[in-house]
Amino acid sequence: MSQFLRSILRILDGSPRSLQVRRQSGQSLLEMALVTPLLIIMIVGMVEIGWYANNYLTLLEVTRVGARTGTVLVGELSPQNWDETATLHPDVLAHMGITGDQVDRARNFRNCDLRNQFSGFYNFVACIMLDSLEPLILKDKADGRLNRIVDEDGAEVFVPHLDDIAISLFSLQAVNNDDPSLWAGDPVIFSRTYDFEANVHGDTDGLYPDGPSVIVVGRYPRTANECNMWQAGGVETQVDERQPFDYIVNGVVDGLVLDGVLREWELEEEDTTPEYQRGFVWTGQHRVVETDELGRELVCWGSNFTLEDVEVMMNTPGFIPDSLPESESIERRLQLPSQGVILVEMFWDHDLLLNFPFFPTIIQMFGDDTQEITISVWAAFPLPSVEPNVVFDLP
Repeated sequence: MSQFLRSILRILDGSPRSLQVRRQSGQSLLEMALVTPLLIIMIVGMVEIGWYANNYLTLLEVTRVGARTGTVLVGELSPQNWDETATLHPDVLAHMGITGDQVDRARNFRNCDLRNQFSGFYNFVACIMLDSLEPLILKDKADGRLNRIVDEDGAEVFVPHLDDIAISLFSLQAVNNDDPSLWAGDPVIFSRTYDFEANVHGDTDGLYPDGPSVIVVGRYPRTANECNMWQAGGVETQVDERQPFDYIVNGVVDGLVLDGVLREWELEEEDTTPEYQRGFVWTGQHRVVETDELGRELVCWGSNFTLEDVEVMMNTPGFIPDSLPESESIERRLQLPSQGVILVEMFWDHDLLLNFPFFPTIIQMFGDDTQEITISVWAAFPLPSVEPNVVFDLP
């Protein structure tokens, strides 16, 4: 065996046999000592990257499974038949100071017991996602699972995981924000025309773009479709923002009397109550991180997507670039459809596979002081059950 090792060292030395001396035999050991840690780190890094990619793709597919499932749910499982008293998560209710039967009901609507037949649209979609997640699991603080991290002083601390599911539904209406008299005679354009600048009460500058576009005219669940509470110095303040159903922004249900019948364009009056949750959430562990220009922090659980984010996404900026001539841009935007959409998001704390000693430090070097890696994925599909049917029929 010793002769075999000496032969390997001679090969690694790479010098002619006639020039080798005994003192050169340690060169290879020194080189191996310098290179081996780097090789180990590279191999471990490749394994960790592969592990991360595998989990990312699994979670992405799970969100797609959930969104596809929601598109076909009808009858008792339709989102229109959802029990709104179960929408707010128990943790959100606790923050609002609400206790009793509503908390119990919200908790009961968040379980996958087959005996309850999945309890409605949002619970059903979440349960299908959890079933598709295997072998991964959604780490829930209610199960006692805690995340081990190392603080700035090098001490181990345990914090709840951030794993969560958020489900939101959107009614998206194609409109043409121009003077209706400019489009008289074209029934397709005419039916989606509304002059917001002339009819919206208050400052409307920049709220909707001129010309054709898609706007959000409804977000479900109805009792969790906005976050309007901001906190500074421990004091919470309600800040006005556009309520999803009040897209004409005047606080009333707008409509028009046609042949003696009132046709409502908006579905409900403006909701002026404090709201702390966007979308249906499963574990209540993900909180939206957002700070305004005054330094106030948003107090919000659930979806990261605001109304403005969804409108930008659905107006297809990649398909209709700003560089297009105005006439061609208008022509393309007129093809944007009115539709319903289900948006499913997942937030998941990723754990290192090998727990190599150096890797937490490397993660900190890339800006994550808590040594946490959160995977955030989403998927969106058409949802006919919340598709709007607004026809302005302006005279």
